[in-house]
Parts: sequence; C-alpha cells; structure tokens
Amino acid sequence: MQITDESSSNTFNKIIELFFEKEKVGINFPLNDIILTDNIFQKVKELQPTLFTEEHFNKNQLLECTGYTLLFKNNTATVLIKNDDFTKNFLWIETLVHELTHVKDFNDYLPIIKENNFYEMLHNIPFWYWTEFHARYKGYVYMLEFAQRLPEPYFQQYINDSMKRIEDFNTLFNGHEDYHLKIYYTMHLMGEILAYEYKGINIDDKSIAKENNWFDKMKEFLRKHTENVSISDMLLLSMNANKIFCKNG
Repeated sequence: MQITDESSSNTFNKIIELFFEKEKVGINFPLNDIILTDNIFQKVKELQPTLFTEEHFNKNQLLECTGYTLLFKNNTATVLIKNDDFTKNFLWIETLVHELTHVKDFNDYLPIIKENNFYEMLHNIPFWYWTEFHARYKGYVYMLEFAQRLPEPYFQQYINDSMKRIEDFNTLFNGHEDYHLKIYYTMHLMGEILAYEYKGINIDDKSIAKENNWFDKMKEFLRKHTENVSISDMLLLSMNANKIFCKNG
C-alpha cells in the first residue's frame, strides 16, 4: 500500500497502523492504495468511469465528499481522500477511518452476504445502510480520541458542528430529498451520536426524538450493532428505515 503524499504519509500511517491493530486487520486486507487528491470527482472518473453509468449514482454527493472508497470486481478497494490542510483539525481522521471501515466491512461480509464481488455488494441496500452507520461510528470514535485532548474551546467546536446537524435533522426528514439519501444521512448521524455516547460525551438529540417517535428505537437498535450485525438484523434495519422514510420521501 502506498500513500501518494510524502508530507502526510507519517501521520496517515500512524492512524492506519492504529486502525489495523485495534480492528485486528489481517495481512490480506484488500486495499490497493490510499490516494490523496484535490478532486475526488475527477479521480473517480479516471479510475472507475463505469460508476457514472449507474442508475443510482449520486454525482452531486461525490462533489461534496471528503473521502470515497472505490470497490472493484476483483474484490479490492482504493480509498480516495480529499487533499486538505491536515493540521487545522482532526476531521481527516474520521474520513480516513470511515473509508477503511468500509473496506473492512465489504471484506468481512462478502462471504456472509454471498454476492459475487465487492462491486455487486454496492447494490445491497440493507448492507449499505449498516456500513454507512458503522463507518461513521468508527470514524468518530477514532477522531474523538484525539479531539478530546484539545483545550475545551477547540473541542467544543466539534460538539457544536454535531449539534448543528442534529438541529437541522427535522428539516432534512421533512424535505424532498430521495428517501435513500435521507436514510444515508440518518445512518451517519446515528453513528456520530453513538460515538459521542461511547466516549462518554453527552450530545442532546431530544429535538429529534421529540418530533420522531421512531428515533430512540432505531438508536437503541444500532447501539447493539456498533461492531457487527447479522443478515437478519440488516434486513430488519432496512425494512424499518424504508417504512419510516418512504412516507416522507
């Protein structure tokens, strides 16, 4: 594996080594490369142009993202990370661990889900919902490990950013986004909230629970699946989420 930016390689390698150690990643981890790029959209077009012909491929989301995992039919993956000033905050840790978690999830669950390859797993909606939750959760747990060491005013900014997403949730839920995207954003927010909880940090999400009687039940369900999930529970999560969000999609 090679990181395509020498100035950041030492810092990145430390986080990768930490991830490999904590998550017990084996020597056959199917990661081709981690590429730092100024333009993820263009890099995807260069490395996997067939994605742009997929019916549900979201180009706008790709323009906004800071990390992306390309999955190939030979059951390998390439992680793309948006090049940035990695000294200004620890958000890049969330992005890096988020994408590495996706790679690990695809590798771990391929023989269980029994799709032919990683690329076909992209179309497995129940798995997609859970891995988005799992990746966000893991990314935030690792990031908070470092962010918590900051002086209080600096760490508070991370909490403020998360609270803003919580405050905006009801508008998103009642908006006109595609319901799959609403579920995607919800899985991310659930992962974020439960990561704070795991690190012993109180995040007030009552504004969501007050307006949505399903919220606490879904959070409790996901709290039990922060490390792994059965096929039946993946399907249950997907059925419940589709039922809730289709009505508002």
